[in-house]
Amino acid sequence: MKPRLSGNELVVILSVVLALVFRNIFSVLIALGVVLFFLYKSGRLQSLYDGVVTRVSRAGKVSGGVEFRKGTVRVDNKWFAVLLLNDIPFDYRDFTEGELRNLLVSYNKVLDSVGEVKVVITREHVDKEQVLSNLRLKAQNLRVMVEHDPSNERAKAELRLVERLIKEVESGESPFKYALYFLVPGESEESVRAKAELLKSGLRGLGFKVADADEHDIAKLFELRVKASKVALPSFLPLFAPFAYVKSPPPELISKGVLLGYDRETGRSVFWNVESSTNPHVLVIGPTGSGKTEFLISLGHKLNAVYEIPVVFYDTKGDIKARLKRYGVPFRVYNPLIHGLGLLALDIDLAELKARAIEDLISSAFGIDEKTSSIMYKLILKALWNGPSWSSVIRFLEDEDLEIGLKAYLLKVVTMIKDIDVGPGIDVGRLEEERPILVVDLSHLASEEVKRLATLTTIYAVYLHFRREVDRKLRIALILDEAWALFNRELMKRGVLMDVIKRGRGHGVAVLMATQNVSDFEGYDDKILENFSTQIFMNNGDRKFWEQVAGRFVMLSNTEMKNVLPFLKVGEALVRVSNDPRPLVVRLDVLH
Repeated sequence: MKPRLSGNELVVILSVVLALVFRNIFSVLIALGVVLFFLYKSGRLQSLYDGVVTRVSRAGKVSGGVEFRKGTVRVDNKWFAVLLLNDIPFDYRDFTEGELRNLLVSYNKVLDSVGEVKVVITREHVDKEQVLSNLRLKAQNLRVMVEHDPSNERAKAELRLVERLIKEVESGESPFKYALYFLVPGESEESVRAKAELLKSGLRGLGFKVADADEHDIAKLFELRVKASKVALPSFLPLFAPFAYVKSPPPELISKGVLLGYDRETGRSVFWNVESSTNPHVLVIGPTGSGKTEFLISLGHKLNAVYEIPVVFYDTKGDIKARLKRYGVPFRVYNPLIHGLGLLALDIDLAELKARAIEDLISSAFGIDEKTSSIMYKLILKALWNGPSWSSVIRFLEDEDLEIGLKAYLLKVVTMIKDIDVGPGIDVGRLEEERPILVVDLSHLASEEVKRLATLTTIYAVYLHFRREVDRKLRIALILDEAWALFNRELMKRGVLMDVIKRGRGHGVAVLMATQNVSDFEGYDDKILENFSTQIFMNNGDRKFWEQVAGRFVMLSNTEMKNVLPFLKVGEALVRVSNDPRPLVVRLDVLH
């Protein structure tokens, strides 16, 4: 049915027609007056005025006594600073009752500190079935990503969050959209901006993510046409406002254990809770000069004090000894040139298994191929059956019918081992009993191969000692600075060190390593990273590095990657705790 014209509208039309017919200026003016009168009476003149104001205000110009800029707005002679809430990265379930009460008190104190604050929140209904449909589609896409790449921790974590949302909505919770503004009134632009900075600082200290509202958002607010944008559930209400996803690690992971440092945004202490972690291993990645060594020394000292366990440092350059002395930390020194390696005395009963283990360690350290390593295995096994010594290995080697070059190479390797393996090796039982800080001094060893052999042998001896313990209690920590030197491709292919890392975590053996870049692992970065639940990414100005990290192992926004991470200071790091993809930017705590 076509809409019918009212009597007033007929009068207007008739007036206009008559004016045009008679082409009389006075008739035209009279007709225009009639039009304006009826537009005013019908309310359409006001609508027309509002539309003009809307178009003008969107351009950021003065209209109708309103002037706005980024972060502020003037209404007649009154100024307002306007803050827009971007996110609250936690919910009430992250806190105990007492912690939540304290947070509420702190929140109100922050608001009180700036005087009058107007809080505007909008809540809009959304279609429940449409939300469920979108969530299920997203979950399906994430499952495909995980199936295609099982190491994609970011996709796994996001899938868990989406599945949680689906479960909550299906159980009866009704989703909604929201937008939230803080308005700070004052007599001048300078005064409201100063108050807004104080409010921002206080809210950010509580973990809220707020920013100055832009002109577009302010225009929508003062037109009373604020459009909600984020979907949330009622049970996700922290304090007074909803949010979409929890974006901070749960408190039980970072509220006790060994102090790592302080959240740069909130100032809160961040701890490494070994008992609650997926595994006890820590990986530190950062360029030279970023503070890796200082942090590892501090962390090792705390582990020794807090958990009362032995801590073993591997010192490739001699600088760890010097720094421990400077900080007044007591330690002992293990020198392989004096104490030997104890290769032939490894705690393995069956000769065949012992020979295989010794050969694996030697082949991994020296990069020996499979054909040559099989010869090494036979020689070691003969020696174990006939009075184990490296002199016996050399004697059996000399009797072997081998190509001259190969025999000369094997003789060189065995002789290097014989010259260093002159003692019983590391006494792990004594370490367990006395629980010192021990420095394995590798700085006097001539070659990288021998350094790798000494490192791998002592690590393997530690694993053999604790392999019968299965209660997952933390018993010892092994700390390898500049660990990249150990990770040549041959070593990774053989997997000796990785086997110790995988198996040792179930027997109380923690491995803490530092390296300069994930690329140091020569294509095995996924395997390494997935076995170290706590990861410390030090300051690195390379955007590609952060994109690689963010894309696979942590949840980072483009804004964070662009504006925060490339500008981390020395001693600051991105911390990922216990495979939780929600990282923290932390000022690391070190010894002074």
